Amino acid sequence: MRKMIQSSERMIKKENNPTIHKHFELQIKTLLQNAPRDVDKLKRLLKAKEKEREKQQQLATEDAADTQRLLPSDMFIIVLAPYLTTTVGFHISSS
Repeated sequence: MRKMIQSSERMIKKENNPTIHKHFELQIKTLLQNAPRDVDKLKRLLKAKEKEREKQQQLATEDAADTQRLLPSDMFIIVLAPYLTTTVGFHISSS
């Protein structure tokens, strides 16, 4: 949350447009109003965010590993299949 506020403050300093300036001021005000005040609640939110981040990193790692396992011919089919089916009318059968 601190990073979001600092980012908005930087934008306020950078922008000369009063409308954008007001937008970022309201964004900071909203962030501060909606911020949880309870320490335990903050800890639970942080733990939940950390678990979600770890889950997303694991999924990204698994996706990367799956992509690396594909043979070059499989990659060729994946990349060219949409082109071949729409342009040439060639249909690739899955085997």
